Amino acid sequence: VYKRQVLALGCIVYATPLLTQHVPRGVDASRYVTMARLIGRDGCFPATWAPFAPTIGSGGSNHGLSGLAGAAVFMGVSAEAAVLATTQLTFSCLILALYFVLRMTARRFVAAVLAVGCVWLWWCGQYTYTWGGFATLLGMSVALVATRLMVELLRLPSLAGAVPFGLCLAGIPLVH
Repeated sequence: VYKRQVLALGCIVYATPLLTQHVPRGVDASRYVTMARLIGRDGCFPATWAPFAPTIGSGGSNHGLSGLAGAAVFMGVSAEAAVLATTQLTFSCLILALYFVLRMTARRFVAAVLAVGCVWLWWCGQYTYTWGGFATLLGMSVALVATRLMVELLRLPSLAGAVPFGLCLAGIPLVH
């Protein structure tokens, strides 16, 4: 009955950095801000880190958060605010993805409480916020969704089930 409220409460708690901070924490997060600025400026993923480091290629992985933030920067949002918002998005996605997997064996309310509790109490996951490694959690979220989609695909093989599974699987290294 209260599963939506539990999930909403679990996710909204992670909005507090949006109200209490002005810049993302950690070295990795500063890299996301820099990449978001470059994406927002050019409207696409840059080949290098120019003008900051023009001889260094930007690589092809771990740009999911920067891509989302870069789209927001392209529309006029500051890069710092956009990356802070991806933090809240990341933890919310993790809660919802875990709920999606837990629903295979647990009732809705139990799955919601377990998903929120696991993410809230998972110290290592919470700690990623302090150094900017929360992109790892977004990658885990995509992997959890891919796991659930794979189970559904094994139960009922179809092209309609294979496409979202393939997209999630391919998206994991792009996100992290």
